[in-house]
Amino acid sequence: MKIGRRAFLAASLAAGACATAGPPVSPLLERHGRKLGVQMYALGPGAYRDLDATFSAVAKIGYQTVQMSTQGDPVKTRAALDAAGLTCTSVHTFVSGPTEPSVTDRAATQCAAFAQAIGARLAATSIPPIAVRNFKPQPGDTQIRTLMRAVQAQTPEDWAAAGDILSAFGERLKREGIGFAYHNHNFEFAKLGDATIMDALLARTDPALVKLEIDVGWVAAAGLDPQAFIAKHADRARLLHIKDLRASTKPNFELQLDPTEVGSGILNWRGILQTAIASGVEHFYVEQEPPFSRPEIEAAKISYDYLSQLH
Repeated sequence: MKIGRRAFLAASLAAGACATAGPPVSPLLERHGRKLGVQMYALGPGAYRDLDATFSAVAKIGYQTVQMSTQGDPVKTRAALDAAGLTCTSVHTFVSGPTEPSVTDRAATQCAAFAQAIGARLAATSIPPIAVRNFKPQPGDTQIRTLMRAVQAQTPEDWAAAGDILSAFGERLKREGIGFAYHNHNFEFAKLGDATIMDALLARTDPALVKLEIDVGWVAAAGLDPQAFIAKHADRARLLHIKDLRASTKPNFELQLDPTEVGSGILNWRGILQTAIASGVEHFYVEQEPPFSRPEIEAAKISYDYLSQLH
């Protein structure tokens, strides 16, 4: 369900009022020095229209950090963060497919400049570099269907090139003092020869330059055990998206899941968070996929309230 700006702000104020005397941040994270954040995507498109109101509502719920895309005026964004007492610990960016090195360099430079301006020290991309020739929209395609068609058209050579591009992007960001990570969905767990797309990307990328932002919900949607996946990649796991899903979700590799608020689904969050902490994950963000059954800010509060009682 989408809501307009006025409805979003009204819900924000209501959630904030309810949260001023609400529960503290998750003791499970706090005792290990981790902060709980929210991904702005989980707050819907209206979240970026009035950052002062959005950040105020987020802070009143109890969240300490946010993760956002590199959009808008970084100076105004930093001012709004400071006013709300929040920090942005990482940003999401986009790494384009095979192209001239100068294009990758320019994109990385712009990403680093935005991150530095708002105080973030990490960047992540949630979409792999895709060869332009593989984008062939068909009549009636949604954006997701177009993306999946392109992903499925990628050859092993395309995925090797994608890995090289990710490493180059990470190397360029490193020169600016910004770390880099790759955020998974569930399509990376589809077969690619005798392995998976994820295996191919991890094998091709430099572990020192490309870490992992593990999206727990999408790992589970692919039919994998999130705790096992996190532990297996403890050398790279640095960020975590806390995303839940309903039991009705059928394992797939095509960006499909039945979303719900954290704690309302089927995942074992105490175990997942304990494994993540033990594996060296440093940053944690609540994220929820649409469609929503209530205003996004209310859903974010439900997730926060659940996590705040985990010991």
